[in-house]
Amino acid sequence: MDLPDEMIFASPAVDYGQRLPDRFTQAGEGLSPPLVVGNLPDQIVEVMVIMDAPGIRVEGRARVHWTIWGLTGTDIEMEAGEIPEDAVQGENDFDTVGYTGPTAEQSTTYRFRAFVLDAELGLNSGAGPETVLDAIDGHILEAELFEVRYP
Repeated sequence: MDLPDEMIFASPAVDYGQRLPDRFTQAGEGLSPPLVVGNLPDQIVEVMVIMDAPGIRVEGRARVHWTIWGLTGTDIEMEAGEIPEDAVQGENDFDTVGYTGPTAEQSTTYRFRAFVLDAELGLNSGAGPETVLDAIDGHILEAELFEVRYP
């Protein structure tokens, strides 16, 4: 399978490495930020996105704020607070399904990682972080990182 030269993964709301606007945190509206994943080939089965905080540890791994999968197409655009129709969200480390924004408890970097997969995850809504991470193992064709900081 020929992958494009450069996968696109960004947010129109914040530049790489910059402070995440309050609107996308627990101090604000708590909306998931808008994301764009593009330049993907037609053969891709789905894309999974995870947001975590590597500087804050939970059970020996980065604290997970969001997992979403079932994203399809060669160009994926998610508006702030909106989830595409066929997408599925997992449980995060705050014991809720969906997105939970950062808090001001600790200044740290937050990673959004997009994984291009060669298979459907086949997981139900509410699957926990460990289950989701185990399911993508061996199915990652390409990955891209987008980092922000807060506060």
